Amino acid sequence: MKKLARVRRCRLVVGAAWFAGSAFAVSSSSAHAAAYYVGEIGARSIARGGANIVNPGDPSAVWLNPAAITLSSGVQLQLDMNLVGLSSDFRRDCGGVENGCAVLNTIERTYRNQDGTANPQRAFFIEGGKRVVGAEAGDGTPVPSADPGNLGNRNGPGRVEGSVVRNEAGVQPIPRLFATFNTDSIGLDGFAVGAYVFAPSSGDYKFSENGPARYSLIDRDLLEVFYGLTLAYRFGDWIAVGGSLQAVTSGLNQNLRLTADTAGSEDENYDVQVRIQGTQHLIPSGNIGIWSNPLKALTGGKFGNLEVAASVQLPRYVQATGKMEIEKFGSTLQSQFIDSGLATINADNATATTEFVLPPFYRAGLKYGQDNVFGDVQKTFGFNVEVDFVYEQWSTYDHVFVSTQGLTFSTSPGGANAQPLPPIVQPKDWQDAWSLRAGTSLAFFDKLVEVHGGGFYETSAIPDETYSVEVVCGEKVGFGTGVSAKWEGIRLDVAYSHIFVFDRVVGQESIVTAGNVAVPAPIAAEGELRTRVAMGTYKAGYDMLNVGLTVAFDDLFNFGVHKPLAAAMNVPVVPAAPIEDPKAVEPSSPDAPADSEMPLSSASIMRLPNVRAVQ
Repeated sequence: MKKLARVRRCRLVVGAAWFAGSAFAVSSSSAHAAAYYVGEIGARSIARGGANIVNPGDPSAVWLNPAAITLSSGVQLQLDMNLVGLSSDFRRDCGGVENGCAVLNTIERTYRNQDGTANPQRAFFIEGGKRVVGAEAGDGTPVPSADPGNLGNRNGPGRVEGSVVRNEAGVQPIPRLFATFNTDSIGLDGFAVGAYVFAPSSGDYKFSENGPARYSLIDRDLLEVFYGLTLAYRFGDWIAVGGSLQAVTSGLNQNLRLTADTAGSEDENYDVQVRIQGTQHLIPSGNIGIWSNPLKALTGGKFGNLEVAASVQLPRYVQATGKMEIEKFGSTLQSQFIDSGLATINADNATATTEFVLPPFYRAGLKYGQDNVFGDVQKTFGFNVEVDFVYEQWSTYDHVFVSTQGLTFSTSPGGANAQPLPPIVQPKDWQDAWSLRAGTSLAFFDKLVEVHGGGFYETSAIPDETYSVEVVCGEKVGFGTGVSAKWEGIRLDVAYSHIFVFDRVVGQESIVTAGNVAVPAPIAAEGELRTRVAMGTYKAGYDMLNVGLTVAFDDLFNFGVHKPLAAAMNVPVVPAAPIEDPKAVEPSSPDAPADSEMPLSSASIMRLPNVRAVQ
């Protein structure tokens, strides 16, 4: 009987390996804002609370609103670096509810293929109601209850209940590169192109290897890179349209622990530590945008600018393959079952292929501003305010479908009758999320110096049922501030933002178990032994410091769209011919200034030959 129980326990080890693939899928997903990533793209966006969609005023528009690249003159290059610090604490308990550690309810989920057709393989099931006090595992080991005081128990007081695990990772650097070329630089107004390589903002995650969060996550390194080309056209101030053809590279290096403890007691001597690595290139996606400034089109800017815009980030279908390897077994598991040959696991060349859908995002905004409030030549003061609404359709991310290759197991002597692992399903059941953003900028001396500020409120995309330390995504509010300084054609942007994530308490509604592994039938028949490992209290927050450098080459090197103005400013002064008879000169009007006192106005410049206006 004991030998049979040991063999079944080893089947749990193999079953646990199923999760390795799904862990890759979840962690490599390229979510934004309300899910894996936080904040918006660019220093000015961070400073304005994310309200920078209508007209970013620099090459970051290729992501925020591709139509707006037509509003940035000449040739521009933008370098950006965002430093993201994530604080994340998890107190493991029964969710603050007296019966929060009650037995699991029966959980059943059925999902469809990506084309909408039915597929019985895309089903998830946990049989509830069988974990009771006094039950025994197959080898006679008492199964402790999952009631308060016994969490993580193995024949004694609870080991993990009330313990706190904290994110130990440092600051995560996020680099970005954007470039745009507006054809006004060569005398053809209205057309623009852009190119970019960038990563969205995300915090870094690292938790204790033996802590109570180890079954959700130990550490993770994410690589997520977007790259693409943007085309846009603007017809005056009435309308501009643009779109980007994107591709994405997703990479991952992550490890976590899975449990083979049939008593459900989280004994680390029965843990299996798994590492997942993988990269997928050229995942197709794209975005489109539209912009208009009807107030300027109707009044010539007499009453300022009232700009409206919207953009859509398209969804994408991910089918990623990554490497899986078992790094180590717990000491008891290694000595009693692996070394003894009671089970044979072949994972030397194991991989997992994961399938899931990432959602579309819908952005819309309204912006009002005046570039020259006092109407003076120096443009002493200007301002703008913007309000944006963003809707993220995360309900498309309802599950992860995983199939494995090259991973087999056997409980027969000598590894005979090795079996592959069937496909598995990991429920996500994420929900749509939205955010409301507001921001402003104050400009001084023709934008020589600008001051920015803003804030936002955002809902969570992840329900309590599937929430864990793996992703910080609660309801949140964020505030940003920053400053910009311009010299010749170079602009420096510096921004800081703090994001408060609302505390979150997850109780008995959670379906996240140790390893999130479907137990093979011989074990399930003896009772539901799994403990929910994500119940408890979550506290988190983000700090971001973003620095951006934008170079406008036309300004800096005096060519293209800015060359005619420079030529006008350098027109040589020709002395007037001497007048022989002063009396022959008609007297001027008493109200008219003397010629020597007449300044060279912008209107005068416009009348000079080969000179055109520069906005």
